[in-house]
Amino acid sequence: MRKISPNPGDDLTVEEAATALGTSPQTVRKLLRNGELSGRKQAWGSRFVWFPSRKGVDEFVSQNGRLEGQRRRIQPRAVLEHVPIWLRPRGRATVMVVVLGLPLLLAYVLAQILPDALWFKELGQTGVYR
Repeated sequence: MRKISPNPGDDLTVEEAATALGTSPQTVRKLLRNGELSGRKQAWGSRFVWFPSRKGVDEFVSQNGRLEGQRRRIQPRAVLEHVPIWLRPRGRATVMVVVLGLPLLLAYVLAQILPDALWFKELGQTGVYR
């Protein structure tokens, strides 16, 4: 397999960009595909090869810092405190359990008890069933 190298000047290899960002080459390719990191895509046979730009890597580091093998920061916890409980993942799960789970549990219990109660009623022995 022949190795393709970037044009001299502003382009870096994906491995060089990964080292500069403190992450893996796979993450650099994903950042390039998503447009979060600027670079160019060059045809290589029926496939494409990415070349991140040095300026794009510098801009990314200035905005986000080095990734150091970790994900970028998510929104602060204080912002989530103002979201109603039923819109949070755990709150949505609780609502689904209450809305679907309790009626299903009630239906199951009735399906277990009702036939016996009706049978004893038919025999006129409801006092024995109680």
